[in-house]
Amino acid sequence: SVSIIPAISAAYARRNRELAQRTVNAALRIASLIALPSAAGFLVLAGPILDLIYYAKPEDSATAAPLLTILGAAVFFVAMVSLTNSILQAVGRVYVPVYTMLIGGGVKLAVNYVLVGTPAFNISTALCYAVITLLNLIAIHRVGLPIAYAKVYARPAAAAALMGVFTWLIRDPVCALAGGRWGVLAVIALSAVFYGLMLLAVRALPREDVLLLPKGDKIAKILRLRG
Repeated sequence: SVSIIPAISAAYARRNRELAQRTVNAALRIASLIALPSAAGFLVLAGPILDLIYYAKPEDSATAAPLLTILGAAVFFVAMVSLTNSILQAVGRVYVPVYTMLIGGGVKLAVNYVLVGTPAFNISTALCYAVITLLNLIAIHRVGLPIAYAKVYARPAAAAALMGVFTWLIRDPVCALAGGRWGVLAVIALSAVFYGLMLLAVRALPREDVLLLPKGDKIAKILRLRG
């Protein structure tokens, strides 16, 4: 979020909408590449992750696991809110994030009021950030920076979904073989490797996007990505 502000601001100030749009779409795609598998990981591994961190309190872990599963869906939207807020600031719409955050907060309060008695189904946090994300994306579109939603989200989502299925399939066997705590770490490591392979398989890593990352040129060389 921090690294793209100067690039977008410079392109927008020079009225180079094409460059600004490419940068916005690339940044959103990179954020999706990171946030979507994180969300899938929380959805599939909520219980084992809590058992790993709070191994001395298994009862508390069991109670919190369903809640963390629900919060897993919010991970993606939290990342999108952070990034879209930065994009809006870069194009001079500094007050828009304030308004959208207020609206999202209102949604959260309303949903909390309705679902406070059923915490296992309380999706207020995910819904709050989803609303903010949607409003921010609409605002970005209105300033003349349309987003290619299929390119930005479709391929990363496909890779993350495949990783989620893979994680679910290997979770129990690996944990049974390696033990609870070491098993979770092994599952996470194997899932990360599998996700990287899926990104390459669905061609979700364009070279120009990777170059936006810190040391992106070295990463592109390692992955043998060509323009």
